[in-house]
Amino acid sequence: MSVTTRRLSAVKKRAALIAGAMVAAGLIAAGGGAAHATPADPGPGTASTAGNQSGNLPPAEPDYTAILKPGPPIELSNSEYGFIATHEVTKQLDRVNVVGGIAGLPVPPQYRAANDGLALQFGRALDGALSTPGGCIQMVISRGHAGSLFDYGLFAVEGQYCN
Repeated sequence: MSVTTRRLSAVKKRAALIAGAMVAAGLIAAGGGAAHATPADPGPGTASTAGNQSGNLPPAEPDYTAILKPGPPIELSNSEYGFIATHEVTKQLDRVNVVGGIAGLPVPPQYRAANDGLALQFGRALDGALSTPGGCIQMVISRGHAGSLFDYGLFAVEGQYCN
């Protein structure tokens, strides 16, 4: 077995481990629901960009490194598919360092920034979910835009909504 074949085999095993941890280890499927409504407040998993009261300054840039605030699950449109992990699976994803696994996946250079962004977002959702008793994460998958196959959203969910 060549070095390249062994590396490819290890990558496949790591990807299967991540996928298995996310899907087979207790994620709860939540199919499409009511159409998205634009919320009055940003809700969970969003970074707010509130401007100052005087209106003299532009809104602040969102902090993409902040922990996501846990809240209720995001409602899905009919064109989206989502999963809500149990609290135990959420803790397991943190223990096995799924964020490091995603960040460490070998991807072509043009996809490195997107892959690192997914890892960062996953980490923010995990940290937010684990900051509340019984919290969990929700993954929402929708049709991709601008040349991507899928778009992923990761959200921190309050413990009262997690099994």
